[in-house]
Amino acid sequence: MNKHLSQFEDKRTETDLVLKDILRFYSENGYTAEEKIIEDFIDMLQKEEFSIVIVGEFSVGKSTFLNALMGEKILPSYSDETTATVTCLRHKNKADNQQKGCVYYADGTSEDIDSIETDVISKYVSTRSDIPVAATVNHLDLFLDSPFLDGNITLVDTPGLNGTADGHREITEAQIMKSNVCLFMFSADRPGGQSEFEFLSQIRTKADKIIFVLNKIDQIKNNENESYEKVAENMLKNFGRIFPDATDIPEFWCISAYQALVARSHENLSYRGRTSVSDEDKARLLKMSRMEEFEDGLWNFITEGDKARNSLITPISRASKMIDETLKNLELESAIYDSAVDNSDAQQIIDELSAKITETESKMDKLRSRINADIDQSIKNVLDFTLTKVRLFKGRQIANLQTYQTTEDLIELEKSLPSIINNGVSAATFEFKEKLVTDISNAVGKYLPDVAESVRIYISDYEFNICPDCRYFQTENSFELGIEQYQESVNKTCVEINSMQAELDELTAQYTKALRIEKEREKIYNDLNLIKEEKQQYENGLEKPKVKRVYATEEKPRFSLFGLFRKKKITETTEYIDDTETRAWKKEVEMRLAEYSEQIRQKTMEYNAIEYDGKPSSELNEEIHLKTSILSELHKQLDEKREGFKNRYIRENVALYLKKKMYIESFYNDGTNSYSTLAAEALDKFAEEFRVKLDDILHNDLERRFDLINKNIDALKYQLSLSNDEKNEKIKNINRQIGTIKSLYYRIEELKRSLNCNSGSDKIAI
Repeated sequence: MNKHLSQFEDKRTETDLVLKDILRFYSENGYTAEEKIIEDFIDMLQKEEFSIVIVGEFSVGKSTFLNALMGEKILPSYSDETTATVTCLRHKNKADNQQKGCVYYADGTSEDIDSIETDVISKYVSTRSDIPVAATVNHLDLFLDSPFLDGNITLVDTPGLNGTADGHREITEAQIMKSNVCLFMFSADRPGGQSEFEFLSQIRTKADKIIFVLNKIDQIKNNENESYEKVAENMLKNFGRIFPDATDIPEFWCISAYQALVARSHENLSYRGRTSVSDEDKARLLKMSRMEEFEDGLWNFITEGDKARNSLITPISRASKMIDETLKNLELESAIYDSAVDNSDAQQIIDELSAKITETESKMDKLRSRINADIDQSIKNVLDFTLTKVRLFKGRQIANLQTYQTTEDLIELEKSLPSIINNGVSAATFEFKEKLVTDISNAVGKYLPDVAESVRIYISDYEFNICPDCRYFQTENSFELGIEQYQESVNKTCVEINSMQAELDELTAQYTKALRIEKEREKIYNDLNLIKEEKQQYENGLEKPKVKRVYATEEKPRFSLFGLFRKKKITETTEYIDDTETRAWKKEVEMRLAEYSEQIRQKTMEYNAIEYDGKPSSELNEEIHLKTSILSELHKQLDEKREGFKNRYIRENVALYLKKKMYIESFYNDGTNSYSTLAAEALDKFAEEFRVKLDDILHNDLERRFDLINKNIDALKYQLSLSNDEKNEKIKNINRQIGTIKSLYYRIEELKRSLNCNSGSDKIAI
């Protein structure tokens, strides 16, 4: 336990022990009235709790922060999943039936839950739950075995300010009003937005104390010349600029809740990609998170605050007055027994004491009328205050209604209307009860401070069951437009369009095929003609080479007629034709013509191989143009039908929107008027019952005073019949009581000094 909280708990324990010792004294010595008052003080002290409310926009890390305080991941905290309702975290010993939690619904019912697993809690608090959390759940209590919550600590997690459901804002504000401190959380990656300061302006007058908490400081990039100190400094400058008249500047703490959670949790939570963190790293992360410094400052702030200090000082101061009064009467009684009083002197004193009773009764009778008049005025003021708050609530809701621009928005709003009224009612009842406690306690305390605390306790315990009929009978979400006939006509046209489109697609495919085949044939045909032309040109250009005549000479020996060989030779010339070139040319021509013939044959085969028995592309193209025209006309008809229906829909939808809006406004009017009437009736009933109770309180106070006086009268009468030994024994018994009461008185005064000497500044410093 934190040292500041531990010190406060020591003081509370000491206060409790002193009050119990006082109770024992009054019980043992027959002081019935005083005994009942001290019992009330002890009960009040034991019920006193520390309430810490956390507010802030979505995703600033509120749930992670609460998890870090408790040391384990209990509340869901996802970047895309946010808190949709108020969640109160209390110690497990606060559970009535050892349940893990309790869901309080907007319709006034409740349901215990037996698990605090994340998926179970998410069902009742998350915006991504399967049930409409914001519309159906008023708030959720979780009872946890957390050392942080020990000692009557309550942590309150609220919906994000930038998404607070209608009506939950009132619940949030009510929680803020009764809290010891409001922690306003910002995120270091987007601190101090306009919406945050706007909400801050609304709650500044409602919060006893506000502390700024800058979370996620580990996400600030130091290499960009940024630091959390600079961010905090800039935000405080903005605060001063927006609230120039503010005299109480909130203190500022900078933390990293997730670093602290990683360091404290027994789970292996990942941090910057690491799924396992060593004990040494956890210690380093905890120090870097600044969480321990923050907690120390927070508890110092809370335990030294007015609410905490008054929770101890108020009962102990009231007990001090009672002890002082008892002491004086005991001393007077002792003096009576110790004095030598004869019958005449005793009767004179008795007459004086009796006159004091009569005088006290007379004063009380005069005070009654003044007290009752002041109480009547206080109740009237409270009623006026309540009616004003209700009117403001209604005005705010009706003004907010203007932000719902579509019928669909209003349909969604209708789901939340009972929750809105119930949450508004809860907040209004809380506020007027708080004012009633303060105003009437002050009204009575002005005349009779001794009974003011009894009055405060009675009113605090008084149950105001103000339950207006918040049932909402939802208007029709549709309107008659002949939608079946319209849909039938549209469907018929769509069938025609689809059929025509199918025909067009088929024609287009045929056209594409015909065009492709025609182009292929045309290409082959052109190629064939080109070959034939080339062949013809080749044939036309043929020119057969001329035959060449070749002459050859040859020397031969000459022979004589008589066969005698003579050595003298003769030369002979021979002529012949050379057709080598002609034959080569002829061969080449035959080969080229054969090639042309082969090409012509192949192209002819290619051409004949392309079979097509469909329509020509020109005919198909005409059909396509016709079908396209028909399809265009069908689309035009469909558009005209849709546009006509759309215009009718807009007209009817506007009418439905206005009808719903008017109906919702009437619901707000009826709900708030009903609440106002019931509140007035409840206050009348309270006034009637309170006057009876006040008479009882005043009567008991008078009886207590008269008992003390009658004790003295009885002592006077009794002492006349006592012997000296009996008187001495009586005096001894009274002195024993005086000794006990003085000891208690000194303890009380010492405790009061201890409490008052620590009542310095409520501010914390960083």
